[in-house]
Formats: sequence, structure tokens, C-alpha cells
Amino acid sequence: MDQHHNTTDDRAADMLERRWFAAARAVADISAECDALEEVFEMAMAEWRQARTKLAELERMRDALEAEIALIEDMDDERPVLLERAALNERSAA
Repeated sequence: MDQHHNTTDDRAADMLERRWFAAARAVADISAECDALEEVFEMAMAEWRQARTKLAELERMRDALEAEIALIEDMDDERPVLLERAALNERSAA
């Protein structure tokens, strides 16, 4: 019976060892996956920061151009009034 008990213990120990190696392999696999994902994440974050910087630059340029267009449109709106006043002034002076 002692031989049978040792065989059972050996099988249990072998099974436990196989489970440990399987768990260790799974840990290594997931650890490698986490490392790869971290690298991809860091690259994506760097690209996102660059895109946000470029977006901010383009928004500033767009807003500056919009302000310039508004000034031109305001000048165009005032131009007929100014020309009419200048013509009236010329007629009055003559």
C-alpha cells in the first residue's frame, strides 16, 4: 500500500507541476501581449498628441483667416457708403 500511496503522490505532484508550468507559460504569454500593447498604446498616444497639436495650429489659422475675411467683408459693406459720402462731398465743394 505504501507503493500505491507514493504513486498517487507522484501523480498528484506531476499534475501540480504541469499545471504550474502551464500557468507560468500563460503568464509569460500575457506579459508579452501586455508589453506589445503598451508599445502600441504609447505610439498611438504620441501620434494623438501630434494630431492634437496640428489641429490646434489649423484651428488658429482658420480663426485668423475668418477674422481677416470678416474685416474685408466689413470694409466692403462700408465702401459704398464711403464712396457715396465722397461723391456728396465733391458735389458740395464744387
